[in-house]
Amino acid sequence: TTIQHANNVALENGITVSKCLELVTKARASGLTVPIILMGYYNPILKYGEEKMIEDSAKAGANGYIVVDLPPEEAGQFRSLCARRGMSYVPLVAPATTDERLKVLSTIADSFIYVVSRMGTTGALTEVSSDISVLCDRVRKFSGS
Repeated sequence: TTIQHANNVALENGITVSKCLELVTKARASGLTVPIILMGYYNPILKYGEEKMIEDSAKAGANGYIVVDLPPEEAGQFRSLCARRGMSYVPLVAPATTDERLKVLSTIADSFIYVVSRMGTTGALTEVSSDISVLCDRVRKFSGS
């Protein structure tokens, strides 16, 4: 997938979690004030250590996480650690997400919900679903915003 390819290129070029956090620190020191959400896979977080990762990310100035392969049902501890540091765990919603699941995801979202605009490989050059407005309406219905 495109995300996997990006990860491989980053690793080949010596990028590490620590270097990413240094970049966040530098961005904040340069005056960046918009929220910074770190997006990626769970394995680097697990390898770094959940608690240490969240602590170091918060110190660097990050505001939250989108962890593409960590479903909310398995993210209880991670979400709790994020909440303790004032960081967001951002759930993902796809076109195939059921209303029942949307209700659950809406209750755990504390900042926003990441809406996947199409099924398939993230970042690949494909068409956005024509039903995206319907999906956004469904998300608003359950999230209240």
